[in-house]
Amino acid sequence: MLVTGVKPNLVTVTGFEEVEKFRDGYIGWGLILMYLLVVHALIDMYSKCGSVIDARNVFDMIYAKNVASWNAMSGCYEKHGMVDASMELFERMQKEGMQPHEVTFIAVLSACSHGDLVEKGLKIFRSMKETYGVEISKEHYACVVDIFCRSGKMVEAYELVRGMPIEITNSIAGAFFNGC
Repeated sequence: MLVTGVKPNLVTVTGFEEVEKFRDGYIGWGLILMYLLVVHALIDMYSKCGSVIDARNVFDMIYAKNVASWNAMSGCYEKHGMVDASMELFERMQKEGMQPHEVTFIAVLSACSHGDLVEKGLKIFRSMKETYGVEISKEHYACVVDIFCRSGKMVEAYELVRGMPIEITNSIAGAFFNGC
């Protein structure tokens, strides 16, 4: 293709078995990022269709995973109530040197909420700023309110809502009132 002047496209890239072979060559990183967007969309599609195994197969085939890759798979596990798998993936992500960011913590805290992992969720929430340098947002607070409410800890949820340094949003109020 290159000799005849035809530029490779995303379809061409998906035919390669090893991204490494063309990563540093003509195609460049722009196409790799397009490739990642496609595989992330596949993970999301399989997740929405209920096929966690297919989503995991796509995740496993990604040569150069980025934080969005890990978040897509973690979100899949969380959506399907696979709390242990989500927690294992979060730990593996860190062991492999990937720095979690704000979206990662939303998925992990949601998994803790659905798995009734109050202490684990609170530990992760408290570590966000000091350990990972991630600013706590209204979405993270909503997750923690949900963690408390789903486990029947309404007083703790109320105290958190009352003492939050941010304005109460619809998602925070909704999590609290759902718990009531």
